[in-house]
Amino acid sequence: MKADSDKYPMVYMQWVDPWSLDDWTQVKDIDQEAPLICSIGFLIKETKHSYALALNFNPEEDEVSCTMIIPRNAVKVLEYVE
Repeated sequence: MKADSDKYPMVYMQWVDPWSLDDWTQVKDIDQEAPLICSIGFLIKETKHSYALALNFNPEEDEVSCTMIIPRNAVKVLEYVE
């Protein structure tokens, strides 16, 4: 069954993933860049500040799972997949 691509288009997204250090760390030891993540999924919602990207879509029930809310300013590439 083909997904309803008009309603929830399939997209490829590259986005910067924030990370945190939970233990005490010397400032001189903090030199890592945030990783660039590549994701493919259904773009189920867009707002002024974020995208909602779902890995799974059930068209019979209009349900999604494995959904991430990604800030727009973290997204470096957004391409629609045919």
